[in-house]
Amino acid sequence: SPSISQVLAGSFEDNSRITTLCMISGIKTKLTKSDTLMSYLNVEDMSGSISVTVFPKIYNEYRYLLKEGAILLVSARVQEREDKPYELLAESFSVLPQNADKTPAKSIKKGLYLRVPSVNSSKFNEVKAVLSNHPGQIPVYIIEEGGKRLLAPKELWVRSDNEILQKLCKILSENNVKLVD
Repeated sequence: SPSISQVLAGSFEDNSRITTLCMISGIKTKLTKSDTLMSYLNVEDMSGSISVTVFPKIYNEYRYLLKEGAILLVSARVQEREDKPYELLAESFSVLPQNADKTPAKSIKKGLYLRVPSVNSSKFNEVKAVLSNHPGQIPVYIIEEGGKRLLAPKELWVRSDNEILQKLCKILSENNVKLVD
């Protein structure tokens, strides 16, 4: 799937439709004049980040998927702006099926993504204890609530193991734990 840097570099014509795999790194929701909700997302892949405008109809349909840290396939139209970088107008979102062919996921690094309140929180200390008991080769990415993303030191990398995932889901809840393999 196309990378965000290709969109920003102008590889796609204005209004062309693309589908790209990315992670939501920020969400702003806004009430429109007609009292409906819409949102502005910041999404990123390993090549860059771009804004995505989600109009009320689309927002209503997909709002349950739109969470910070979610990794989604976004279908959108490329918008060329006169004085600003390119942005995307969302048309639909979909979750990667668990057993999907992994090719589109190249732009999102393999690893275990964990969303924590902050690295100074007691939850993170519990998470660290679980990680250090199950050492392995899978990189661990920590996403703090402010959207800051950190690669955990190698001694906290883990092996792929359902027991670890269950323990982490208990501490952080399921939608804050995502394994991309």
